[in-house]
Amino acid sequence: MKSNLKKRILAAVLCMVMVFSGSSFAMAGDADTTAENGTEVSQDTGTTTTSSGEESQEQTTPGETTVPAQETGEQTETTTPDTTAPETTTPDTTAPETTTENQETEIAPATEEPVQSPAYDGKYEDDTVTISVSAEAGIVPEGAELSVTPIEKTEITDEMSEEDKAKAEEINAQYDLTEKKLNEDSAENEETMEGFLAYDISFLVNGEEVEPSGDVKVVMDFKEAAIPEGVSEDATVAVKHLKEDETAEDGVVVEDMAEKADVQTTDKAEVEKVELTAESFSIYTIEWSNGRELTVRVVNTNGTQIGNNGTVTLSGTEAAVEEIASQITVPDGYEFKEARVGSGISDNRSSKIKALRYSDRNEYKTITESKGEADAEWKRVGEATVYFVYDRLPGTIKTADTSGIIQLNLFDYVLDAEGNGTFNERNDNSTSSKYDGD
Repeated sequence: MKSNLKKRILAAVLCMVMVFSGSSFAMAGDADTTAENGTEVSQDTGTTTTSSGEESQEQTTPGETTVPAQETGEQTETTTPDTTAPETTTPDTTAPETTTENQETEIAPATEEPVQSPAYDGKYEDDTVTISVSAEAGIVPEGAELSVTPIEKTEITDEMSEEDKAKAEEINAQYDLTEKKLNEDSAENEETMEGFLAYDISFLVNGEEVEPSGDVKVVMDFKEAAIPEGVSEDATVAVKHLKEDETAEDGVVVEDMAEKADVQTTDKAEVEKVELTAESFSIYTIEWSNGRELTVRVVNTNGTQIGNNGTVTLSGTEAAVEEIASQITVPDGYEFKEARVGSGISDNRSSKIKALRYSDRNEYKTITESKGEADAEWKRVGEATVYFVYDRLPGTIKTADTSGIIQLNLFDYVLDAEGNGTFNERNDNSTSSKYDGD
């Protein structure tokens, strides 16, 4: 029994010897590696063993490698054999983004005081006119250049270059549009447009048109008093602006500058100087017009129309009805008697007048007025009719030569005391006969 126990104890000892012998061999093999690397790192337990055999008691999270500082002050190097090439990384130089939770911080840009454009003074000059343009500071953009183009009809010839032809065609189109719009405006105002001068005035910055931000003064000083050919000496002169309007037909409307312009003329309607104030620029015109056309009824003393109704042109100058009558065509054998305004030619239906004129003084509304013989006050014609009345001239009856065709017998007719008449035939074969009055 004791023999068996001894055998078991001996076998256990031998087993332990073999185990420890194997462990020593393994440790001896690892010691060589440890001697080279200096530190053994256990991946399973996170325990770090130094070459001195001391075991660190610090526990680490699996997957992390921790190298504790040594008490002896020696630097411990931890290396893990790796056969892959080392990875090279470029440090990020981007500035870290700083955010504040639930708050955004905006940096307001630095504000600068706006630079005000200087006062403007420009001038255009040709053989007929000098046009000066001026404005206070801050009105005309800085660097703006004055551009003025006379709008005149130009004949296009083969001798002109292509560039000159294109420019002439453009100006001719502007002239036609200007003439059309002024004629339409005159018709609405019951006027007759006789002629015009026009200038396209604008400001350019780098070749692009710009508009001022306020009032600009324009002065047109003509070197010689100007008037278009064919304009009458009693014409009325007005300044008008072809203002751009995208909603209008042809893109422009006619603006009357009567309240913003002053025109100096001679007694023959020749323009010497124009001064105006404008806040937008395009085509500005000087227009000559001569009143309105008035249709009058031409009648005889019975009120019956003779010939055709007449059309007369009135101006701001008073015109006597006799002068106007000389412009009206009537059939032969009639002469002018009088002019009347009303609903007929009788005294209870009309008033006799002696002069007519055209006036646009009342809020620029065109009106026709009549001047009565009994007073010096001008009165509006309004919806009334103007009659020019003509008398039939007395005349002689023309006869034809009837000799050899018609035989005339002449008689003496004699009354006796009782009232009885007797015919006495007076010819070669005359006989007397008694007329008893029946």
